[in-house]
Amino acid sequence: MTGRQKVDEAQLEWDKRCLAAWDHEVDRRKWWDISHQLQQAERSRRVEAEERRRKEFNCYVQHRLEIEDIHLAAVPPDHPMAN
Repeated sequence: MTGRQKVDEAQLEWDKRCLAAWDHEVDRRKWWDISHQLQQAERSRRVEAEERRRKEFNCYVQHRLEIEDIHLAAVPPDHPMAN
């Protein structure tokens, strides 16, 4: 094997290693991106669920207050609860 062939062989081996390292880095970034997207989706789902619970609770409280107002409005003015 000539000196030039040895250099070419070494360069080819180096190129293979660089390509393998690059492929590994691309895969790592791809999986990080997927993981990050899943985390973002989970956060969004939790925020939406919390907003939905808060809205449902506020509707419940509003409904209970309306019922209480109706009951209080039905109390005669001379009743002890009217004060």
